[in-house]
Amino acid sequence: MAKITKAVSLKNAEINMEDMTITETTKDDIKVYSLGKLLSDWNHISGISLTIKQDDEIPANEQS
Repeated sequence: MAKITKAVSLKNAEINMEDMTITETTKDDIKVYSLGKLLSDWNHISGISLTIKQDDEIPANEQS
């Protein structure tokens, strides 16, 4: 069976609910996207998977 995948991936991003934007910061650029536009592209599409995650570095144990 054939399969097509539609995906949106943002890294190092911040959601701002006040102005409904997502700001993605890369080493070379800062890009701002409309949260409403991004979500409207998925409106009434069934069977989607949605993951939002945050990665934080864990400090190493200090050894004397």
